[in-house]
Amino acid sequence: MTSIVRLMRGCIASAALLAIGAETLSAQQASPRTINVGLAGGVAFPVGDFADDADLENGFTVLGYLGWQPAFQPFGIRGEVSYTRFGVDTFFGDGDVTKLGGAANVILTVSNDGNFRPYVIGGAGVYNVKEKFDADIIEFETDDQTKLGLNGGVGARFRLGGINGTLEARYLSVFLEGDRNMNVIPITIGLEF
Repeated sequence: MTSIVRLMRGCIASAALLAIGAETLSAQQASPRTINVGLAGGVAFPVGDFADDADLENGFTVLGYLGWQPAFQPFGIRGEVSYTRFGVDTFFGDGDVTKLGGAANVILTVSNDGNFRPYVIGGAGVYNVKEKFDADIIEFETDDQTKLGLNGGVGARFRLGGINGTLEARYLSVFLEGDRNMNVIPITIGLEF
């Protein structure tokens, strides 16, 4: 299955979740807290030359964040730490590519009133990318780089039965050596406290 087909399936599934969530949440209000702490996880789709060269499989991503946005104001900021892992199936064994890093983001909330509050998010961060392979009898790392990355995307806050949740889709690019970029599309769902 090609990366484009996997990406399209993920986007369709996210759109369906958003549509179902909007219907379910009609009588509830998303919490307008000034300080937000969140945990999220989901699927990560590798795209571009780096993904093709390394023959990356779809992976997973987890992140934690601390955000500040005054109640009913459009602008906010968020600091986050994320971890993403992709599997690699090679002719000499298994491997993985991991990304660990932190980012500072700006949030622009499109609608800050009601139970479903969409927003645009973007920012910059520093990420460590490791390529590790496990041949039958030996394990070795082929690459370990810490580089700048940029991200941008869309998301929404919602309230579901007393729980504040988030749903996000972003595009992240880490600028690696040798004119290569690690491009990833993570789609996450999370809880906000």
